[in-house]
Amino acid sequence: MLKLYVDSSVIVKRYIIEAGTELIDEIFDKAEESRLNLSLSTWNIGETLGALDEKRRRGRLSEKDFSESLRKFVEELFEFLKTESHQRTPRVSINACRLMGADTHSACLRS
Repeated sequence: MLKLYVDSSVIVKRYIIEAGTELIDEIFDKAEESRLNLSLSTWNIGETLGALDEKRRRGRLSEKDFSESLRKFVEELFEFLKTESHQRTPRVSINACRLMGADTHSACLRS
C-alpha cells in the first residue's frame, strides 16, 4: 500500500480552504478508505496549530472559523491515532495525546 508523508502545509489545507484543498481532501478520503497510509511527524502537530493561530492573528481566519478548524483538526488527529490506515509511531501518539490534555491522554493510551 502506498505510504504518503504529509507535511504541515498539506495538513493546514485540510482545514482552511485555499489552493490545493480539494486535492488534499481526496488524499485524506483515500486514507479513510484504507487505500493509502498517511504519515506525519510530531512536529506537524505544533506547526499546524501555529499556522492556524497565525492565520487567526493576521485576520485571515475569523475566531469562529479558527475554532471550527481547530476542532476538526483535533478530531481527525484522534482518528489518525486510532486508525490502522495511517502510519504512526508511539512517539507521535504519545506527544499528540499530551498536547490534548491528561484526560484525553488516558483515553489515547487505551485505544
